[in-house]
Amino acid sequence: MAVNRWIRSGGAFDAVVDLDLAIRDPKLPSRLRLDADSGDHAHPNVVGNRLIAQAIDLQALAADPAMAAALTSMSTSSPTAG
Repeated sequence: MAVNRWIRSGGAFDAVVDLDLAIRDPKLPSRLRLDADSGDHAHPNVVGNRLIAQAIDLQALAADPAMAAALTSMSTSSPTAG
């Protein structure tokens, strides 16, 4: 799609999170990965949402390097039982 190509490479944005790339089937790029498909072939399931979250560059979202480090640390730590 022309719009996707422009978004990905047009230079209009500081950063782009390519959700399609994160959850599409590499062998059939027009489809969701089987393990990421909620069953309707259009929306991601829990695995798909996790793949999307992992595709986000948290450092690109933070203007302050200290904030970027904190965000990255938070995203890689495991939740504690409480």
